[in-house]
Amino acid sequence: MYCTYLVSNKEFDGIRDHFLLACYTGARISDWGRLHKSDIVNGIWKYTAHKTREVCRVRISPKVIAILDKHNDKMPDLPNSDQVVNENIRAICQLAKIDTKYTQNVIKGGKLVTDSKPRYKLVTSHTGRRTFATRLILQGVPVHLVMAQTGHKTLSSFESYIKLKELQTDQALQDLNVFV
Repeated sequence: MYCTYLVSNKEFDGIRDHFLLACYTGARISDWGRLHKSDIVNGIWKYTAHKTREVCRVRISPKVIAILDKHNDKMPDLPNSDQVVNENIRAICQLAKIDTKYTQNVIKGGKLVTDSKPRYKLVTSHTGRRTFATRLILQGVPVHLVMAQTGHKTLSSFESYIKLKELQTDQALQDLNVFV
């Protein structure tokens, strides 16, 4: 297994569920422990983001309620180290066989370097948040509603955050029927 910081099975399960909450709510790791069923009113979780102090409003799915119910509305504490959390998230993704190759080009020392890795090696706690935002955009949710849920203050920061132009271009090209 990839993970070098394996925790107990109970902690592993808790880390997985916290990560799923990030995928379903777009919350940052600093806000993961703030979600309680009592804070959900009419299917909306309203909270003030720890990092930006922005008020976020997130539509809560039945999957989130099921996770909260599983833990009796008290999410387990996370390990104190983000590194331990991230190593365990990578192990979870490896077990889930999220192993397609991801190739990226980066400039190192003034030279273009191509690097390929299995996707699970690139996953962090923040990946859940990006996944949430990306899925909503691809489903056609207006950008301002996604930003209201993620707590982004400016469109420019949000665009670079999820590579909005690239996503929209890829989606438009897939929908294009020029040569079909």
